[in-house]
Amino acid sequence: MARAKRSGSRGTRSRRVSPFKFTATERYYAKGRGRKKLPRSAFLLPSQRKFPYKTASGAVSCRMLKAAITRAAQHGYPTVRAKAKRLYQRYCARKAA
Repeated sequence: MARAKRSGSRGTRSRRVSPFKFTATERYYAKGRGRKKLPRSAFLLPSQRKFPYKTASGAVSCRMLKAAITRAAQHGYPTVRAKAKRLYQRYCARKAA
């Protein structure tokens, strides 16, 4: 007797969920049209408009800084990573402790 195949299942592997979930506003400004609306001062690499870390209101986002640290390390931007780590320590380390 053949076993019934489960549809939509990929086995017993569970999907990883990031503890750093972006809000809808952060997601909007991290991609596409929203990125163009942000001032250059909202980016860690302003010449290329990469690694946003501020929201539209100008507030520093700890989630976006954490993402910038990770992405900069993955894609080989050591100066951006160092700057993001300094900003994270300055604005977000107190909140975590």
